[in-house]
Amino acid sequence: GGGGRGGQEFIYGYVFCRQRRDPRLPRGAHQSSCVLLSLEPLHSMLHKCLLLLGPKYFDEGNAVLADAMTCVAEWPDPVPERTLQLPFLGSVLNVRLPHVSVLNGSKRLALSTVDGLHGKHENLSFGSQGSALGVNWQGSGPFPDLDIYIALQGVTGHLHALWEIMLLNEPLLAVAPSPGACSSAVAALISLVAPLPYSADFRPYFTVEDAEFHTFMARGSSDVRRDLPRCMGVTNLHFLRALPDFPNTLSVGHDCNAFESSRMALRHLSSSQDRSVRGGVTSRLFQGLADRMKGPASLISEHKQGLWMRSKPILKADPALLASIQPFPETCGSSKAAQISAANTATIRRHFAELTAMFLEPFVPFFRPAPQLQGKQKLAFAGPQHLMDFNRKSFVSDMRRDGPPAALQKRLQGDWLGLYERFMDTTNFQAWFEQQRTIAQAHVRRNWMRQRMRTDMSTVIPQLDEIQLIDAFATVERQLYAEIDSHSIDDIQSVHFRQNIFKLQRDLQLLYQALPAELQQPILMNRGRTSLMLGASEDGELDEDAMGNLSPHLEAIIREARQGASGSGSARAVAAPSPPPSPLARRNSS
Repeated sequence: GGGGRGGQEFIYGYVFCRQRRDPRLPRGAHQSSCVLLSLEPLHSMLHKCLLLLGPKYFDEGNAVLADAMTCVAEWPDPVPERTLQLPFLGSVLNVRLPHVSVLNGSKRLALSTVDGLHGKHENLSFGSQGSALGVNWQGSGPFPDLDIYIALQGVTGHLHALWEIMLLNEPLLAVAPSPGACSSAVAALISLVAPLPYSADFRPYFTVEDAEFHTFMARGSSDVRRDLPRCMGVTNLHFLRALPDFPNTLSVGHDCNAFESSRMALRHLSSSQDRSVRGGVTSRLFQGLADRMKGPASLISEHKQGLWMRSKPILKADPALLASIQPFPETCGSSKAAQISAANTATIRRHFAELTAMFLEPFVPFFRPAPQLQGKQKLAFAGPQHLMDFNRKSFVSDMRRDGPPAALQKRLQGDWLGLYERFMDTTNFQAWFEQQRTIAQAHVRRNWMRQRMRTDMSTVIPQLDEIQLIDAFATVERQLYAEIDSHSIDDIQSVHFRQNIFKLQRDLQLLYQALPAELQQPILMNRGRTSLMLGASEDGELDEDAMGNLSPHLEAIIREARQGASGSGSARAVAAPSPPPSPLARRNSS
């Protein structure tokens, strides 16, 4: 599985494999797989499910699949960022689901999700230790239970360079001896930039048998680099030959027999080079220099863990983090090793989550309402405030003048301004920035709507002159249309929705009564406007109950206007514009 590219959706797969030796078969073994598929990378849940389902499936057959589906059907609705206890095949799974906002490539942001986000976060705040706009900035991303230390154990000295590569959506090829090792490495790399969602295309396990690989390789070299997934996990060393100019290559994991098949197929291609190097090199120092000159191609002759980058990292590594990572002692039991690994993983996650949050902090002012200009009056009920406009040139100019956040400069040394400029060109930034502004604007509108429903229009009207009254009438009319259009058919039946509509209709009636008489008549001649102000029945006729709630004066005016509109000799009736359909009737018909 992996993130989407160009609007394309992918399915995440979790695989449990079983291999049994059989000398009668051409490959000497029979391999079977049990696969769980998901539209989201719910690693914590699906990985645990598969560890229970896989062995039972191979022992008991298809009946286990039916039992598993029965268990899943009885699960409660998912609740993000909370530990859930889920019964599954005789066991209870303790899982913690990530928030939808940190799932990779997630573009779904329903209004109900926004409301749910802000139910607990009334104030907009941000900090490396806090939260912004309802998103948990100390969350661990889509792979919360992954052991990052084990996945990247041999390359911990390159963690900051890897964070930089993933932050900037730079191409990265992760080479490992097994599908499990390369998949874990890709998941660990994505976790380094959490809680920032990694929005580029990535493949935890990409193979030469993939139909897309042959499509990519059939194009020119420049197109291959542009169209390939940005982060790929592979086991077949043929990728090193097929992609010799790939900018960044990471090698992780320990060598195993499965790796030898692809290595033997490629070793003869470079055997003459290997002999010339080995013949003249007798020390490890010169061997290392030779491998560095060969780059990732040195993996063809011998597996080693390391990182090869086309360009130097922008930032220097934090020595404090490297010093805090505990190595495994020479004699270490499994229990002690698990404790050390868990502690190291927690340290790595916390370090990079704080680093990412501090890096994103300068963008947070653009998720807040813009300050109102002095001398510019705006009616309190006219509409929610707009967010601050983002101008890239001004942002870079301000940072060049003021410098990046002091906490960043204190933690890591390097060209932070250059990193920000490159980051703003990435898919990561564009997707995240758009999502956060959508959440922020919904939050501002929700707070404004709460205040709007408490506005007493009868106390506001005496303060308005004639021009302001006309503007206020048009404003409330737009708000009525917006409130109707922002809700689904199901929402229209809710008490909350009807209360809002009734409040806005009542405000519109009060503003109508305050308008000069020469402006009231054209409004009443427009059936669409009248039905918007009063409500309409299913057949589009004016609601008699709504008429009964009006003042006697307004009711008499409306009935007189309706009678006049039915006469053929009314010049005003002929001149009146064609009314739009009732908004409620229009919504029901759609």
